[in-house]
Formats: sequence, C-alpha cells, structure tokens
Amino acid sequence: MDKYLNYNNLKSNEEAIKNFLLDINCLDALKPWISKINIFDILKISRTEIRHSNILAWLLDANENHGIGDIFIRSVIQRLIQNNLDYFNSNKINVLELLTLDFSNFTIMREWNNIDILLLSQKDRFVICIENKINIGEHSNQLVRYREKVQETFPKEEGYDAIFIYLTPDKALPSDIDAWMPLSYVEILDILNNSIDDKGLEPRVKLIIENYIETLRRYVVKDKELVQICINIYKKHKQALDLIFENRPDSGNIVADIVKEYLTNRANISRDIIYEPNYSTKTLQRFSTDYFNNIFPPVPNVQGYWGEGINYFWEIRNNYSTGKLHVKFVMCNYDEWNGKKAERLSKLLNKELKDNWQWKTFYSFNITLASPDRVEEYFEGEYEDIKKDIFTKLDAAMERVLKFEKKVNELWDE
Repeated sequence: MDKYLNYNNLKSNEEAIKNFLLDINCLDALKPWISKINIFDILKISRTEIRHSNILAWLLDANENHGIGDIFIRSVIQRLIQNNLDYFNSNKINVLELLTLDFSNFTIMREWNNIDILLLSQKDRFVICIENKINIGEHSNQLVRYREKVQETFPKEEGYDAIFIYLTPDKALPSDIDAWMPLSYVEILDILNNSIDDKGLEPRVKLIIENYIETLRRYVVKDKELVQICINIYKKHKQALDLIFENRPDSGNIVADIVKEYLTNRANISRDIIYEPNYSTKTLQRFSTDYFNNIFPPVPNVQGYWGEGINYFWEIRNNYSTGKLHVKFVMCNYDEWNGKKAERLSKLLNKELKDNWQWKTFYSFNITLASPDRVEEYFEGEYEDIKKDIFTKLDAAMERVLKFEKKVNELWDE
C-alpha cells in the first residue's frame, strides 16, 4: 500500500512539474522586475541589511558626492516631525531649530558602538541615531542599550539633543517606544521618489538611486503588482512550486552539507570520532567517540530512544537562521540497564538529574558563525569561504569536545 501511495505521489509530482514547464510563459509577467540590470542584484546585496545601511548613510550625508546635498536628510527629518510631533514636544526638542540646522555640519558614522547609523554635529550639539532592521527584529534589549550609550556619551547636561529612529519595512513599533520613533521603508521609498529631482544628477548617481528604488520595491516594501502576479502564478502551479521550494539549496542545506563533510573527513582521517549518518538529519548531525564508547557502550537487546541500545550522542544542531551551531553531549535514560552510569556522571559533574528523566544534556556550547543581524550576509559569501570558516570553527569545537571527554575520563577512573 505504501509503495502504491509513493508511486502515485511521484507520478503526481512529475505531472505537476510537466504542466508547469509547458506553461513556462506564465513567468513572462515577471520580466519587468527580473529582466532589468540592477547593481544590487549583481553584487548579491539586495537583501543584506548592512548594505542598505551603507547606502542610506551615503544618502544622508550632505557632504557626499551624490550631488543631492541635504535634500534626503532634510526630507527624512520633515517626515519624522510631521508624524511624531508629540515626540519632539515631550523630549523638548526645538522643531524650528531642527528644521533649520546646517546638515553639512554632521558627521555620519557606521557601526558606532554597534549602532547602524549615527549622525553627529558637534557644532550644533545634535545626534541622530538610526537602527535599521530588515530581516530580523530586536535582540538583547539593544534599543535601550544604544539609547543609554548615546545619552551617556552625549549628555543633555552638556547641551546635546538626540533623536532615535527605528527603521523597518512595515513601521514596526520599537520596544523602547518612548525614546525611538518608528519609520518605514515605504516612507523612505516615497521620499526617494518624490523629494529628489533626478534631472540634474550625474548619470552614475542617478543609476544607483534608481536601482536602489527598484530594490526597495522588490525586496523590502513589496510591490503590490508584483505580489499579485506571484500569487496568481503560485495558485496555478502550487504543487510544482512547492516541490521546487522544498528542494532549493537554502542556507540550512549549505550548513548541513558542510558539517556532514567535516564529520565524515574527521572520522576517516583523524579517526577520533565515529560519524553516525543513520542518526543524522539536516537539523542534527550526530557522532560518537572511542572515549565515550568505552564508558557508555550500547546496551544489548534494548530498544527505544535512538534504538539499538545507544545511550548517548554528541550532537551538532544546525541553528543556521540565528548564525549559530549548537554542540551538546546528551544521554537518554538507560540507567535501568547500564549500571546507573548517567546518575554517576551527574554526580561527577554536579549536574542535577530529575526523577523519571528521559534526556539529559551534560555539556553544551555554541559555535557562532555570524551575529544575528549579519546571517544573510554571511551566507551570501562564496561556498568555499563559508566551508573554510565552518571547518576552522569545528576544529576548535572538537578540541573542546575532546577536552571535556578527557575530563570525564579522568573523573571516571578516579
């Protein structure tokens, strides 16, 4: 019965792909968006938050070589005042003085104390702080930390005023709502379309701004016409497109393949681990070692948990979306059959073991591939560079694994 169902599913998938290919002209409606040459697409930075911050910093700088002077920064400030007059009144910021500032006095800084964009005028004692979020939201109470750092460095008592801008695609509300003003990329797009007269611009500058406007429409604020076309195509060929999407080469597969290759190489060359592909998945890669196989050998004739009497594994969890790999040594409860070894280990390591436990992690640590706001940029790199970096970090992780096992081995012998 199962084979029959699998055969039917296979034939159904083949039919769906065939129908999609026969109707491939349905993709012609996307040509206005995908046929144009766009420098941001060529450089593979259309979705990368740090690159958006770079071009915004360039546009906000009245002294830069774009030729638009202070038009962009002044338009942004005007929009903020229109939308948030109560904010300026409650923070006792003189709106008239702000509107008449000489923005050529401002220095633009990127990643000052991890803040995406900071504009500072020492002469006018004014600070503009911008936190840019495209792909991932706030983390680690960062808005409060950034505000406190700015206020500590440029205190009100010394005559400084500061405003804080939280820029997101959909004008999401910041956690530190009283200090940060929300601003959306829809408004940025509107300012670029309506406030900048491109007739007098140098051709290369005009091309960059036009490409950036197209990038915002396609990847950040979602062009309504494009969205509707995609919905229509998807409804018509849902099964085929779902199948293609499920088998796309995403970042998770990249990390899984690299970790698998590393563990396979290590098992075959260094021979200090035993890679367990039958117990591994895209999300979890598992291995064992001679050290621990001597202490925690499989329990004969016992099934359950991992099966075949296996009572421990080293695991590498693929948390690629957060830019981390999580390494841990975990045991399952075979104490009834294996001489209470997990109970003994818990006492040696001062780890609490609850009654009726099923799984216990005795040791764990993270491998950081990229910070949460740099994950997409990390995976846009060359495959060989990503592989080299992950291999290097796994080498360091294995040193920690073997060091832990040596410690356990010494305690066990004692």
